[in-house]
Amino acid sequence: MKRIIFSAAIVISSLGLVATQAPSSFATATRLGTVKTTTVGLDQKTVTLTPPTSNSPGAWVITVADPTIASVNGFTLTLLKAGSTQITYTQQASGSFNSDYRMAVLIVQPGTPVIGAWAPLHAALSSGTFTIPAPVSTSNGSWFYSLSNNSVAGHLIATVSGSTVTLDDAGTVTINATQYATGNWKSTTATTTLTITAITPIVGTFTDITIAKDSISSVNLTPPTSTSSGTWQFTSSDSSIASISGSTLTPLNVGQATITAYQAPVNGYSSARATMTVTVTAAAPAVGAFAPITYTLGSIAGNTITLTNPTSNSPGAWSFSVGDPTIASVSGNVLTALKAGTTTITATQQASGNYGLSAPQTVALVVNVAPTYTALPNLSQVVGDPARTITPPTSPSSGAWTMSSSDPTIASVNGLSLAFGNAGTATITLSQAASGAYLAGTTTFTVSVAGLVPTLGTLAPVTIGVGDKVVSIPNPTSNSTGTWSYSVADPTIANVVNGALVGIKTGKTIISATQAPAGKYGQSNTVQAVLTVLPAPTVGSLPNLSLVAGAAAVSIANPTSDSTGAWTFQSADASVITINGSSITPVAAGKAVVIATQAATPTFGDATVSFTVTVSAAPKAAPKPTPIATPAPAKPVAKKSTTKKTTTKKVATKKTAVKKASSAVVPVVTVSSAGHAIKVAAKGGAVVVTINGAPAKVGSNTVKAGDNLVIVEFDNKVIYSRVITIK
Repeated sequence: MKRIIFSAAIVISSLGLVATQAPSSFATATRLGTVKTTTVGLDQKTVTLTPPTSNSPGAWVITVADPTIASVNGFTLTLLKAGSTQITYTQQASGSFNSDYRMAVLIVQPGTPVIGAWAPLHAALSSGTFTIPAPVSTSNGSWFYSLSNNSVAGHLIATVSGSTVTLDDAGTVTINATQYATGNWKSTTATTTLTITAITPIVGTFTDITIAKDSISSVNLTPPTSTSSGTWQFTSSDSSIASISGSTLTPLNVGQATITAYQAPVNGYSSARATMTVTVTAAAPAVGAFAPITYTLGSIAGNTITLTNPTSNSPGAWSFSVGDPTIASVSGNVLTALKAGTTTITATQQASGNYGLSAPQTVALVVNVAPTYTALPNLSQVVGDPARTITPPTSPSSGAWTMSSSDPTIASVNGLSLAFGNAGTATITLSQAASGAYLAGTTTFTVSVAGLVPTLGTLAPVTIGVGDKVVSIPNPTSNSTGTWSYSVADPTIANVVNGALVGIKTGKTIISATQAPAGKYGQSNTVQAVLTVLPAPTVGSLPNLSLVAGAAAVSIANPTSDSTGAWTFQSADASVITINGSSITPVAAGKAVVIATQAATPTFGDATVSFTVTVSAAPKAAPKPTPIATPAPAKPVAKKSTTKKTTTKKVATKKTAVKKASSAVVPVVTVSSAGHAIKVAAKGGAVVVTINGAPAKVGSNTVKAGDNLVIVEFDNKVIYSRVITIK
C-alpha cells in the first residue's frame, strides 16, 4: 500500500483557531470561515444554525455532542434543556474540494417561563379560607405566595400559608405569586387580586368633640351604633395631643387629632370604621386690666411711649393696634403719638403653650396738645384810670376764657374787664378751658398801677450809742399807710440788721427813710436825717450787798462814769427789795438784781450796770436794826481789750425818745477769729448771735473774707457789736 504523507499547519489569526489539512497533490483545499459560540435561552425552543463560510460547494452535516441538550435536523436546532455542548459543522468533499469541519460551543441558558393569564379572584368572607389556583406556566417550578395591600385601619384583611388564604376581613388584597427557578427555567412572578366580599355594617355617626385643656382629665369614648356586633377599638392620629387607652381619651396638649373607631369583622360582616376630630383648646389666659392712655404731645422727646403689657398667666407674646393710625402708630411695644385726637388702642395676647388667644383688651387712647399763645403786653396804668377790656390771645382751642387777678385791690376783674384801684403791681392770669383734644391753658401779664406821691414830714435826727439796737425809729408823718424802710449811708458806723438799727462805732452818717406803696399812694420820696452814734461811757462796777429783811432803807451810790448822764435804779424782783430813787428797802429774804442805767448825753450813749442784793430773814429777837453805811463806790477799772465792750444803751432823738428793752445780769462775751472762722463765747447767760444779719451760734462760725459784722444780744439788747475783718 502506498503511504501518503500529510503535512499539517496551524494558523492563529484574529478570526479564530483554523486547522487545515494539506491536500494531496490531486485535491483543491477547502477554506472554511470561523463559527461563533451560540448562546440561546431554552424558551427560544428552536434555532436556525448558520454554517461557516466556505469555498467548497460540499454538503453540510451538523451534529450535537450532547443530544439531550439539543437535537439537530438539517440546520434547525431544537432546544431540549439548559446546558452547554459542542456543535460540529462538517462539509463533505465535493469534486476537487476535500472535506473539512468546524466546531463551536452551544450554550442553552434557562428560559423565562411563559405565564398564562391569571384572572382576578373572588371569595366570600363567610367561607373562611380560599385556595389559590396556581398560574399556568411553561416552567414546572414550585410556587410561593404573599399578600400586599392587605390592611384596613391597621388591621390585616387576610393571611396566607402555602396556597391557602385565611380570610379575616372584607376588602381587596393583592396576591403576589413567585415561581422558583429550576435547572431549565428562571424564576418568575405573577400578580392578581383577591376580592373578599362581606356584608357591610350600617354605622351611625361618630361626633367631633372639643375639650378645653386642663378642664377634664379624660373622656370615655362611646362607639357609633352599628348593625354588626363586632368589637370596637379606638386609635389617635397624634398621641401627643390626645392619647387612647381602651375607650378612654386623655387630652394632653393643645391641637387637633383624628380619632378612628374600628369595628372588627364578625359573622359575615366586614369591619367598619368611623372617624371624628377631637380639638383640645387652650385655656383662656387670666389677663389684667389694660389702662386707658392719655398723652400730651411734646411732653416726651419723639412723642414715644413704651407700652406696658397687661398682666397675664400666659407667656404668649402681646401685640398692639391703634384704631386710628393717623393719631398714633405702634411698633412692638412702642407707641408714637402723631397728632391730637381720640381713638382706641387694643392689646391682644397670642396663644402659647396651654393658653389660647386672649380676648382683645381695648381702651381709650387720648392724645392731647397744650395750646400755645402769643404773649400779651404788660400794662401801665394810673390810679383812677377807666376800666379796660382785655382781648384774649389767638388760640387753636375753642375753650372759654376766664380772667383772674393776683391782687384785686390793685386790679379787679369783671369777666374780661379790668378796673384799677390801689397803686402797685398785680399779675393777671387768662385761663382757657380744655376743649376737645386741647388741654386747658394759661397766659399771664402784669398790670402796674402808679399811685399818688405821699406828702411826707421831716425825719428827725437820730442819736444812738455804740452797741445800741433800736427796734423802733420814729417815722416821718405821711398821708400814706405804706411800710417804712431805712438804710444807712455808712454801714461801718451803723447798720440796719433784721429791721433794727444797730450802732457799730462812734461817728456821724446819714439815715434815709422810704415809704412803700400802699392803697392809692405810690412809693414816697426819700427823706434823710443825721444819724449820730455816741461812744459808750466807761462805767465802774457796784459791789453786791447783803441786807436783812425789815431793815431800814439803804442809799445806793452812783457808779463811777466818764459820762454826766443821770442814773436810775430798778429792782428785778420787788418781792425781795424795792427801790425809791437811790434807796433800797429790803422786803423779804431772797436775792434780787439791781439794774443801774445811766442816761445818754450829747457826748456819750447810755450805759447799764448791775449788782446783786442778798436779803436774809430778820432774827426773831433782834434789836432795832442800825442803818448800814453806804459803801464807797469802786474806782473805774480801765479795760485793755482788742474788742470794745458794748453795753445796752437807750436811744434818744432830739425830740423823741426811742423805746428799748430792759436787761438782767449781762453775760461776758468774747469774740476771736482764726483763718475763716469767728469764734463767739458767752459766760453768764444765753445770748443770740448774728453775723452780717444771719443767725450764727455760740462757738465757731465759718465766714467769708472781708468785713463781718458780729452782733451779740442778751435779753433783746445788743451787748456786743463789732466789725471783724477776715483776710
